[in-house]
Amino acid sequence: MPWYRLYLRYTGDHGIARGVDIECRDDDHAKQVAAQHRENHDVELWQAGRYVASFPKLKPGPVQG
Repeated sequence: MPWYRLYLRYTGDHGIARGVDIECRDDDHAKQVAAQHRENHDVELWQAGRYVASFPKLKPGPVQG
C-alpha cells in the first residue's frame, strides 16, 4: 500500500503544525483518513511530491446546552 503524508497546518497559512505519515489503499482512502484530521487544523494531503487534496478546518457548530 502507498504511503501518504498529512500536513496539519495552522489556519490562515501560518505554517505547519506537524506532519503525519499514513498508509492507505489509494487516493480515495487517503482522502477519507485526511478528512478525519481536520478538527483543529487545515489539512494538506501529499503522496511523495504529488499534491492530492486539501481540507479546511472544521468550523465549530452551535453550542448546545
